[in-house]
Amino acid sequence: MPERFLSSEEYDEQAHKLYNDGDYDGALKILKEGLALYPNALDLYVGLGYAQLAREEYAWARRAFEAAVVLDPSHEDANVGLGEVLLRFGEQGRALALFKEVVSNGHENDIHLMLTIGRALYKAEMYTNCRDIFAQVALAQPTSADAAASLGYALVSYTHLRAHETLRYLVCR
Repeated sequence: MPERFLSSEEYDEQAHKLYNDGDYDGALKILKEGLALYPNALDLYVGLGYAQLAREEYAWARRAFEAAVVLDPSHEDANVGLGEVLLRFGEQGRALALFKEVVSNGHENDIHLMLTIGRALYKAEMYTNCRDIFAQVALAQPTSADAAASLGYALVSYTHLRAHETLRYLVCR
């Protein structure tokens, strides 16, 4: 009996499970198989981008997220992923514009998406920006431990940065 084909959603679900288990290689393999059958499957491109991002394959991740954005320019996960990759390439202005667009399109209450934006900004050492995002999430979701902890880390990092700048100013005067 021939093996049945999986739908693009089933490929995405399988890859998502592997990704969540930390098996990025397995997720990548499933996503590529799915894309070979469904070359216009937006969610497979987004998943591919995040799997490649996790493997620190930034150029390949960028390519996957850009392909997803071509299919749907307003797709929030694709734009957040692309923004995170752009930060890795030093394109802060473009990344911030994508993040701002996602938030302005009504996704400011999506805690997962907002935390992803904040964490990307934190990794890029953009502490003022990530502090603002995490504060927005903490206000919108006051019972979220993730939001509170993320805001705390951002505030500590921001405070250390400001203290370092102040000391540098005082010493170099």
